[in-house]
Amino acid sequence: MPAYNQGAGAQLLLCPFGAPLLHRADLTTVSTFYDLQVLAYPDFFPAAAQSERFSHFRQMLGKATRIAAISHFSRQEAIKHGADPGRIRAVPIRMARSRSAAPMEQPPFHLVSGRFFLYPANLWRHKNHELLLTAFAMARQQGLPHDFIMVCTGDGVGRLEELRQLVKDLGVHESVLLPGFIQEGDLEGLYQHSLAVVFPSLYEGFGMPVIEAMARGIPVTCSNTTALGEVAGEAALLFHPGNPQQIATALLKLAREPALRQNMIQQGLQQAKQYAQEAVMAQEYWDLLLEAHAAGPAA
Repeated sequence: MPAYNQGAGAQLLLCPFGAPLLHRADLTTVSTFYDLQVLAYPDFFPAAAQSERFSHFRQMLGKATRIAAISHFSRQEAIKHGADPGRIRAVPIRMARSRSAAPMEQPPFHLVSGRFFLYPANLWRHKNHELLLTAFAMARQQGLPHDFIMVCTGDGVGRLEELRQLVKDLGVHESVLLPGFIQEGDLEGLYQHSLAVVFPSLYEGFGMPVIEAMARGIPVTCSNTTALGEVAGEAALLFHPGNPQQIATALLKLAREPALRQNMIQQGLQQAKQYAQEAVMAQEYWDLLLEAHAAGPAA
């Protein structure tokens, strides 16, 4: 790529959040594509948000010379809905790393180490908290020790009270912790002391918390749909996110089988390595930028 010339202005526009809103017809553009959740679950979005997301996707298809999809799943979804296969590459997120924070002697919130499951996700509807809490109640009825806690962290986005009412209705309000948004130090403590991370999301373009947990040496059980099966590989205990019994069974297995947990820890550490290669991701982006620059503006 030629050296930058201030007088000539920009030579390429990189849009890391997708839509090429600053696009010029004479400017080569590269966009990062995340997902099409709005097509899979339109009811989760207000009409205005649906329209905006559709508009941004169409702009990207029409104006981006090249597109970087954050997973192979996302690439296929984009192609299915009109993206030119020759203009879109899968460039997975490769920024997983184990935190360097010193070990915390005790978990936060007066929890007992190794006696709780962690779901680190904002309370958006596609994160599927209702089915997870239902499955947790089922697991307790099927033999999960009653001192086990389900911890669901994340911004309430207006749903905290709704979910707190649900856990009361399910009879597990004393065994579910919904602290809302928490500080990074508290989240790190929860990671370190959790028995396992559970991630029952209905839709993910990637699923970074799954890899973050694996990189920390934490067993993971998660959905087998969208990008999660791709990212987790064979290192997680998989279930269908629409089947609460499968989720309950996974929780029971993790609670009862220490040998399984240890095996999953080792597999997870290996799986996370391929998503901890920042230099590889940087090179993949650089190659895509060079390819886009050589091709020139799309429109």
